[in-house]
Amino acid sequence: MAEPGKVRLDLYNATGQTVCTLIESYYTEGSHSVAWNGRDANDQPMPSGMYFYQLQVEDPSGSQSLSKRMLLVK
Repeated sequence: MAEPGKVRLDLYNATGQTVCTLIESYYTEGSHSVAWNGRDANDQPMPSGMYFYQLQVEDPSGSQSLSKRMLLVK
C-alpha cells in the first residue's frame, strides 16, 4: 500500500456467494500478506475449486477495488 487506509478483502465461491471476509481493518503503508485457511465464515472446510477475491482499499487518494480468481487445491 502506498498510503495507509481501510482495507476489506472478501472471498466468493464460483456462484458469487460470499464465503468469508478475510480482512476488514485499517492498514499502514507497506507490503502486507494474507493467508486463507480454506474455511468459510462458519469455520467449515471449503471444497477444492475456483474462488474469487475482491480487495477494496479506501485511502486519502480515493477508493480502489481489485477482483481476481484463485484456485483452492487440497
